[in-house]
Amino acid sequence: MALDDGRIGFLDFGIVGRFTPLRRRQIADYLVAFVSADYRSLGGVMMQMGSVDAGVDLEHLAGDLELAYKPMLEKSFAT
Repeated sequence: MALDDGRIGFLDFGIVGRFTPLRRRQIADYLVAFVSADYRSLGGVMMQMGSVDAGVDLEHLAGDLELAYKPMLEKSFAT
């Protein structure tokens, strides 16, 4: 928010949470699979986390994840 003297003030609503040890491991596995472009493992972790239905065909999911994420991983951010 803008303060009367022109400075910007930030509001903190105190929304915090904690991850269980299992969820922390899943997040780490997700990140490693993502940066390694291991789409099959990525899909498996997504299933474990409950963000993808366990009945989904893992091979097809891996292919879809590759289509979605490969361009991002190949993109150079150098100028």
